[in-house]
Amino acid sequence: VDHMVNESTIGVKIMHGQQQGFQFARAGDTISLADAGTLKPYAKLEVTEVKEINSEHMELTCKEKVGDILRANSVANNLSWQPNLIFKNSVVRRNRARSILISTAGDVLVEGNHFESCTFTSILFEGDATFWYESGPVRNVIIRNNYFKNFGLHGGNAPVVQISPRTKPVKDYYYHRNILFENNTCEVFSRLLVNARSVENFHFVGNIIKASKDYPLDKHGAKVFSFDHCSDILIKDNVAEKGWPGLDIKGMKSILRYYKQ
Repeated sequence: VDHMVNESTIGVKIMHGQQQGFQFARAGDTISLADAGTLKPYAKLEVTEVKEINSEHMELTCKEKVGDILRANSVANNLSWQPNLIFKNSVVRRNRARSILISTAGDVLVEGNHFESCTFTSILFEGDATFWYESGPVRNVIIRNNYFKNFGLHGGNAPVVQISPRTKPVKDYYYHRNILFENNTCEVFSRLLVNARSVENFHFVGNIIKASKDYPLDKHGAKVFSFDHCSDILIKDNVAEKGWPGLDIKGMKSILRYYKQ
């Protein structure tokens, strides 16, 4: 949010060069306002008019009096443009940085896919108002019956699932919610399976972990699961086959709660 135009209109700016020229909102859409540091929303507004200024700037007129609620250092997110996603029976391989990046508050199903050979992680959940301006948190994600193979080709020890919004922690607020990773097979050479921060209700259930046949096992000591400022984490009924360098997580049944003070 760049500036106030009048009591009901705000000026907003597209912050990353690769997003310039894209439309952000239309009349009738609902947007949220959030603190740019914590990304915690504090208001919802209904857009009644959009005025395009140039490829970077636009003015949004809202039904509400924005001047009464607008806070300094705010960002806007379009809540109306949050599609459902079904990603099934596909092959994704040899990508840089990640296999897929998921960023929608709609219902997400990732099922029956083969993900292989990536420089870093396979499934990435982001979110920031510092550089990329990755838009919005996830709210309902199911990842099941997929095959994950060989991640971390640039340096090793990359997780299968990376949840890394760039946020300042706020007590009892978690950026991402409701992610189920279930009945997947992970053929890996790293120890780290999940690296997560600011997520609530993450389940890692009924998965098979086995050692890669293509690359040497990572020798660095590392956690199998890393959670920072998270809540309601369920790790249950996973099977680690002989030869995988991580801990034996066979039959692990634990409900863990994590808070970073």
